[in-house]
Amino acid sequence: MTSWELALAATLGFLVAMTAVILVAPTVRKFALRVGAVDRPNERRQNREPVPNLGGIAIFLGFLLAVLLVTALWGDKLGWWQDGSRNRSVILATVLGGIIMTLTGLLDDILDLPPGPRLIVQALAALIVIVAVPSIEIPFINPGGVLPLALERPYLQVLVTLLWLMGVTNALNYVDGLDGLASGITFIAAGVLSAVAWHLGSREAEIIILLCLAGAALGFLRHNAFPARIFMGDNGSTLLGFVLAAVSILGTLKQATVIGLIIPVLVLGLPIMDITTVTFRRVLRRMSPAKAGRDHFHHRLIARGWGQRRTVFVLWSVGLALGTVALIVDGLPLLQIAAVMSTLVFFLGATYLARTREDGWAPRAAVAVVALALVCAVGLTALALVTRAGFQPPVEAP
Repeated sequence: MTSWELALAATLGFLVAMTAVILVAPTVRKFALRVGAVDRPNERRQNREPVPNLGGIAIFLGFLLAVLLVTALWGDKLGWWQDGSRNRSVILATVLGGIIMTLTGLLDDILDLPPGPRLIVQALAALIVIVAVPSIEIPFINPGGVLPLALERPYLQVLVTLLWLMGVTNALNYVDGLDGLASGITFIAAGVLSAVAWHLGSREAEIIILLCLAGAALGFLRHNAFPARIFMGDNGSTLLGFVLAAVSILGTLKQATVIGLIIPVLVLGLPIMDITTVTFRRVLRRMSPAKAGRDHFHHRLIARGWGQRRTVFVLWSVGLALGTVALIVDGLPLLQIAAVMSTLVFFLGATYLARTREDGWAPRAAVAVVALALVCAVGLTALALVTRAGFQPPVEAP
């Protein structure tokens, strides 16, 4: 698959996922209201009126439609019909795990499942990813010989993989506490990881999955920005977290050095730091880490008097900063890093303003930032393409 074919396929997947979610979300919202699937105001939540919480259905449908369409159009180029096709294994494992996470999240949103059954199903979904891709080495251990030799044992590798998949899945669920926060963080992470995957080469499936996920998250932000018309619920947040975690271990960031460990931790640094500090704090207080509370980063900023918009913008900025550091660590040229990050800022800002202008919120400073990001994104991308700075064409997988 040539670099231009991959760019076309991934761009189509991004646009299809984004458009599908934008169009489907209102229908899902009406359905959720009809069946009473809403988050009602309480002391932990920030919404002041009942808000439908089945938005993950729209995210999943948009993501699945985009992946299926790209696979149907470029299946031969992706080696779909070849025996032992790596791209087919990655796509099937990720989609199957995503289906399981979405269905489990739906049951949780409707029935309010206890933590035990949720964790068991998450572990099963993680095992499916590991078992379904036997041709791919189980991840990140032992990169460059920097970790203890004991971790080279297969059962410990599986355990670390399970912890990573389940940890990131629940980390995304934890940060889904303010309007637009989780969808924005997912868009940033997926965008940065896709740039890393492109730089590595031979990662066609991961790039397509990540940009389809980014499009779905951005499309949902169109309805989820403050004040949100619909929430993604656990069915959406666990899907987003699981796909991000799975793609990172299915090869996107599998490198032979310690950088293969650093990059995913940086890109997903905000949710990882949040779940780590919250878990540690609750254990010290002899509280259940799985119990809902108001001790997450966003809750603490809100308690200091920050509004939802300010808190979300600051946490998005942290995500963008960590993503920039990850791209620097990965060795991308500064020109390409600037092009990638300005593109992310433009799409994120433009989508947010498209929603908030309907409620009369569109300050000139925000519009100016989005316009500047657009100019930078177009100019820097054009310059990078002309100079070929850092745009390494994908290498055909053996």
